[in-house]
Amino acid sequence: MQDNRWMYKAMFLGVVFFLSILLIKPIGVSTQFSVLSGIVHSTVDNTVIEMIEPGTYISSNAYYAKSGGKVLQAILNPVNYDFIFVLAIPLGAYLAAFLIKSQLLLQQKRMLLKVNYFLADLLEASCYFMVLEWQEVVLVDI
Repeated sequence: MQDNRWMYKAMFLGVVFFLSILLIKPIGVSTQFSVLSGIVHSTVDNTVIEMIEPGTYISSNAYYAKSGGKVLQAILNPVNYDFIFVLAIPLGAYLAAFLIKSQLLLQQKRMLLKVNYFLADLLEASCYFMVLEWQEVVLVDI
């Protein structure tokens, strides 16, 4: 029978995703990649974002200043739900790959142990039959 545990995990993920959209807001990651690049950009070039007065900022980059400065605010205060989600994407992918690789290595080790036990049993049986044959030869010759 085929293992269908992945289906339950996929359904659980779908329910969590649905609840996050229902309770918080739709998940959009494209803007958050721009926020990440804006963080790197403003670190390298600190003139790209300028403070006019406390709490009010402007940018020489038109994309950062669009939408009433929402992207600019996200660059300055990146710790939010969407940004954490974007950071969790590669971390989750790495964790999944690591766990799958570990699981596959464990399965390979178990398979090798089974093969080794089989070969050891086969060698033991062949040695036993060789001893029996040798005893028959010795008994017949005497």
